[in-house]
Formats: sequence, structure tokens, C-alpha cells
Amino acid sequence: MSLGRSRFQSFSWIVIPEAGRGMMTAFTLAWARSFGPLLIFAGATRMKTEVLSTSVFLEMNVGNLEGAVAVSLIMVAAAITVLIIARMFGASEAYV
Repeated sequence: MSLGRSRFQSFSWIVIPEAGRGMMTAFTLAWARSFGPLLIFAGATRMKTEVLSTSVFLEMNVGNLEGAVAVSLIMVAAAITVLIIARMFGASEAYV
């Protein structure tokens, strides 16, 4: 602001670029925590709409352990992917 910029210009040119990586990390983790499984499968109707954790439970109740393990591996792969993305976006340039 000491160089003649307005508050908005100062905010958009200084604060947003510095906080961009943190905001992307926060968005990625929030998506994974709340909306990720629901965007893939929503509901609990067998073979139509299922949440992944409910699908594991239903597969184990039916006795299909191979299916439960497959769905569990999908959840683990999604979690690892989100953690890698969060690590890439969350690493500050000062610490790399």
C-alpha cells in the first residue's frame, strides 16, 4: 500500500499468491474428508448407490471377502493419492 496500491490490489498481488498453496491443500483435504466418498457413490442401496465404507460392510456381511478387500484397497489408494496431492501443494518453497 505504501507504493500506491489499493487494499484490493495489495491483497490480490501479495496475500493470495503466498496463501495459494495452503488454500489448495486445505481444499484438497476438505474434499477428501467430506465429499470424496459421497461423490463416488452416494447412498446404501445395494448395487445401485453405495458409500465405500458401507460397501465394505455389506460385502463382508454377504461373505464376499474378495470384494471387501477390493473396495478397501480403492479407499486406501484414494487416501494415498490425496495425501500425495496435499504434500505436493502443501510444501512451501521456503522448506523445499
